[in-house]
Amino acid sequence: MRNRVLVWGLSNNRAGTEAVIYNYVSHLPNVSFDFLCYEAPENFHDLFDGTDNSYYVIPVKIKHPFANWCALRSFMKEHSNEYSAVWANLNDLSNIDILVQAKRCGIPRRITHIHSAGLPDVFVTKFFSKLNHRKCLRLTTDRWACSKAAGDALYGSMAYRIIPNAVDAKGHAFDAAKRDEVRTRWGIKDRFVIGTVGRLSKEKNHRLLIDSLPEILIRHPDAVLMLVGDGALHNDLEDQARQLGVNNSVLFVGSQKDVQAYLSAFDVFAFPSLYEGLSLSLLEAQFNGLPCVVSDGVSREAFISTNLRVVSLDDEPAWSSAISDARRLPDSLDVERAQRFTFDYIEEVAPTLF
Repeated sequence: MRNRVLVWGLSNNRAGTEAVIYNYVSHLPNVSFDFLCYEAPENFHDLFDGTDNSYYVIPVKIKHPFANWCALRSFMKEHSNEYSAVWANLNDLSNIDILVQAKRCGIPRRITHIHSAGLPDVFVTKFFSKLNHRKCLRLTTDRWACSKAAGDALYGSMAYRIIPNAVDAKGHAFDAAKRDEVRTRWGIKDRFVIGTVGRLSKEKNHRLLIDSLPEILIRHPDAVLMLVGDGALHNDLEDQARQLGVNNSVLFVGSQKDVQAYLSAFDVFAFPSLYEGLSLSLLEAQFNGLPCVVSDGVSREAFISTNLRVVSLDDEPAWSSAISDARRLPDSLDVERAQRFTFDYIEEVAPTLF
């Protein structure tokens, strides 16, 4: 009988946590995975086509708390004996119901895999994460983290295992043809392109980049800021750009399946996050050969390039200067450090996970 694992944390967004889940599941052919989701994961159909994997949709907790609770209990009552483990992928502890039900139903391994080193500035999230902290640690049998920063934030002095995020290094390498295609499509063929990839949310701190743009435009009148990703702050960021008079120099291109193409189109990758666990976007940018300007809130475990500059979040003029001066440089990747974040490493550790 095949080993079967129940997974929590896959949404229909193409974001960092989802990419980590996808990459690991894709490299574990001897394990079957079922996914509990709030919607059908149509963007990840290849996890299911021609495989023994399945997904089950339950009501969204924040919208239908009682229906969610009933559906989760019913599912676990019917299916819990099928699983050797629950793999809970979390960015905060506001919802640990999957661990509660797994413990109640006797699933022997309950894995908490934390993907963030901080919490969003949302009262409800902070309140319930604090409330659930000790309970989560009691329920967890296997403590995983994407980085030391994330692990220390959740587990403190308790022992945990670092399961590093990994990316398709070849699939994110620089591609000149894709660069030309993206730049032609968006009418930015010869412009200085500042790019970033991530949710349009407060912790990603896109506001700093827009605030820096007027100063950058003095040095590079042809500069354009390209934001790859969707999120709740889209309209607010558009308003900010209009108020600063730089709206014609900001492109909101939404979520993109072919991230390699957009990274190749950038001249510099700017990443002013307030905090990060271990950023896939930053790893992908470095594998693409981009110069990177990153905040001091980003975990240094993800630094695998010599062409990377750390800038304080409190020093806005330094951001404008660092971005304006950035240039692609040959052979900037630290190959030895980078190896741990490739698919080869996943294949090495995969047999020890489940």
